[in-house]
Amino acid sequence: MTVPKDTSEAAAYEYRLRLDYGTLKQVIIRWRAGCHHRVFVAIYDGLLQIVPAAGTYALYADNLTLSIPMDWPIYSTPFELTGKFWSPGTLFGHTISIWLDLEEQVESERVSIVEQMKHLLGL
Repeated sequence: MTVPKDTSEAAAYEYRLRLDYGTLKQVIIRWRAGCHHRVFVAIYDGLLQIVPAAGTYALYADNLTLSIPMDWPIYSTPFELTGKFWSPGTLFGHTISIWLDLEEQVESERVSIVEQMKHLLGL
């Protein structure tokens, strides 16, 4: 996807990352050469920021492919994440690539809401 030029964090470009029921095992983000550490990325599950895990930060780089191991359940509809991208002060758009590794589960393996809450609370 191409992040529009001079995009502020407050007006971040949003992209829906559509998935299926399962567990997110890995996120791979690629910044092409020329981003000059000016293209920021954050990924959300609903209102919760999951990449990077610290909710007040964002990732940025130049000419780098970053692989982030995950163990994040995608158990509730609409089975999607939201990528937020911004690039303040840039003069042109920049292309960022994102790959998601999802371990899909079949209907019979679905986890109850109680199990989901236990996972989120670390119990």
